[in-house]
Amino acid sequence: MTLIHRAAIFVFTASLAMGADLSIGTWKFNPEKSKVRKPEDWKGRITVIANGPTADSVITKTGTTESSGPVFGKEVVVYYNGKEMPGAFPGTSLISTKVNDREWMQINKRGGKEYGHTKTTLSADSKTRTAEVHSTDAKGAAYDEMRVFDRVK
Repeated sequence: MTLIHRAAIFVFTASLAMGADLSIGTWKFNPEKSKVRKPEDWKGRITVIANGPTADSVITKTGTTESSGPVFGKEVVVYYNGKEMPGAFPGTSLISTKVNDREWMQINKRGGKEYGHTKTTLSADSKTRTAEVHSTDAKGAAYDEMRVFDRVK
């Protein structure tokens, strides 16, 4: 193998490793570590994060666990490009950016106005994902939450 071939393989392998999204996987809500307003709404919540259609995106599916298995709601493609995209609910949009391999920021809008933002971080061992949420509800009341998810796979 020539030096040029080795260099090409190294560059290709390094680009794959750098592009890997560490949040890819299945995550289960941890109620003991979380601080949420309505814990009953979060009971059994799981989120699956998969590779998206582009290198700067992921697909998220959120649902709950039942005796028959997971039941998922709407699938959302999240692009980390800083551009406004449709949100999970009618009339909402989101702007997402990837700060680094372990930190993401998201701005949520309703009717064109910001109503919340979230900072999500991944632990050093990649086993815990924490979302710090600062938002307002449909009635305009402000709230803060800390949502902790543990990696299932």
